[in-house]
Amino acid sequence: MLFNRYRRPAHPSGRLWIQGRDVDILRAAATHRFIQAEHVHGLIFRGRTLRVVQIRLRKLWEHRLLERHFAPFALDGIRQPPSVAATPTYSLGARGAEILARASGQPASSIAPTVADNQLSSSALAHHVTVTDLLAALEVRCREHGGPELVELRHEWPLWRALRNAPIRTDNVIVPDGAFTLRHPARGTAETWYVEIVRASVQGGNDTFRRKMLRYAELQRAGAFAKLFGDRHVRGVLVATPTVERAANLRALSVFVPGRRFFAFSHFEDRAGARPVKRFRPEAILDLEWLDGAGETVRLGASRDGAARD
Repeated sequence: MLFNRYRRPAHPSGRLWIQGRDVDILRAAATHRFIQAEHVHGLIFRGRTLRVVQIRLRKLWEHRLLERHFAPFALDGIRQPPSVAATPTYSLGARGAEILARASGQPASSIAPTVADNQLSSSALAHHVTVTDLLAALEVRCREHGGPELVELRHEWPLWRALRNAPIRTDNVIVPDGAFTLRHPARGTAETWYVEIVRASVQGGNDTFRRKMLRYAELQRAGAFAKLFGDRHVRGVLVATPTVERAANLRALSVFVPGRRFFAFSHFEDRAGARPVKRFRPEAILDLEWLDGAGETVRLGASRDGAARD
């Protein structure tokens, strides 16, 4: 049988018997919204080969438990297509949502976005996958290698849903690209970090992003994040960009923001070689250096007073 990586076959290749790991994959897709084989490998298939993961993901896709997405590219006969273009990204399918709904007793609409909601542009898809890179790396590192306890992680979609029941007005509210809460062994208080991924130039220029940081600072001072998202102790906002230079440019804007140490900046890929290399990996994520608005180093694996200071 000939396989087409881009088009789902009319008839799946063989029957599907749902296993425990399959349900784990569906939960991971619901949690992270968009996942790739490398994420699933670290989260669920430790000790197995990546090829085993790829085969299983395709099987679940053929049976409509997962949806499959590719970043489009054009062949010009000169340049090699980027590796990301050939890497499938998966989201929860309608049948997968039904399985999780039966297992949890919750309606499928409350578990994950619909299939239609997940039909995104290539740039938006890449944006969400970068969020998954960070959150999945944290999940694997905290579970497998110790360190701080990962209390909770959320991608953007459940944060938007939380606004529906917020007890305060939600005009001009900022919804992060993702969020995670850590509890360090030396501290009893769990602290939440928000995530902002800046893959391209911000529409409206740097002034738009500066206003965004100002709004973050205003909401933090007003204690709004506890009422909006239930986050009582927000440590700060991690801003990740493609390059060191872009991170430095955005960090320079925080000079004009009260509580500039509330923001920490880094880049999510190294571009020294022929192809970009991801920096959000389980073995490195807790020791990765972020620079806050005052130029001080922040590491997620280190515990420190979470108060925002000028």
